[in-house]
Amino acid sequence: MKKFVLEKKFKIILSFFILFIVFTGLIFHFTGYYRYILDILYPTQKVVYETYKTTKSFFQVLVDIESIISENQKLKKQVEELKLIEDRYETLKFENFKLRSLLNFSKKYKNYKVLGAEVIGYPPDFFVKAVFIDAGKNQGVKIGDYVISNGFLVGKIVEVGKFSSKVLLTNDSNFKIPARTRRTRELVFYNGKGLLDFVRPSQDVRVGDIIETTGIEGYPKGIPIGRIVFVEYKEGRFFKKVKVKPFVNQFAIEYLLIIGKK
Repeated sequence: MKKFVLEKKFKIILSFFILFIVFTGLIFHFTGYYRYILDILYPTQKVVYETYKTTKSFFQVLVDIESIISENQKLKKQVEELKLIEDRYETLKFENFKLRSLLNFSKKYKNYKVLGAEVIGYPPDFFVKAVFIDAGKNQGVKIGDYVISNGFLVGKIVEVGKFSSKVLLTNDSNFKIPARTRRTRELVFYNGKGLLDFVRPSQDVRVGDIIETTGIEGYPKGIPIGRIVFVEYKEGRFFKKVKVKPFVNQFAIEYLLIIGKK
């Protein structure tokens, strides 16, 4: 009951206050004193207006920043696209150079069957040094054909399918080939372990000598295989210990030539 009385009193007081404001406003309006109200309210209006302008400028700055960020992102995207185009151009330029080199190199072997190919894969066994190429029986590839890249012997064909073949590289432990030293023309036997077999104590082999193909197998002679990096002979042994570093780089081979007999 008490609460109801208080609420009723409050409503009455509030009503009187509102009427007082309205009545006062009418008096000021009709008596010409409204200009005093304007003077009283001016500072408040000024503050409100300046705040509005500042807030508007602030939000305009935010809009400008967002626009700049958006434009910056677009420019970054365009730069990345141009960089991608440039990288692609350099790749094609380099590939073109390598293909031209292979073409010029193939002209040396007019008496042989020469076929270009590209590396398409590697064997799953890490210990096998080999690559798969995109040429096979349908292109005339045969087991035993030499495989050349960048002017060096990189391997021999050991398996042939209809459309692809397996190349055993010169740095594989199962690779073997008769060879010669370029300087002295002496016959040696190279194996993929990086050694020359059966080098007699009297044979003149030195560090730095280039080992190349002999032509004995019916394939071109003079193709570099590797370079001698170590020579050792101990009294009482039948042969010298000679180490060779092959020129092949398994993971740098892309395009190659297959040299076969006609």
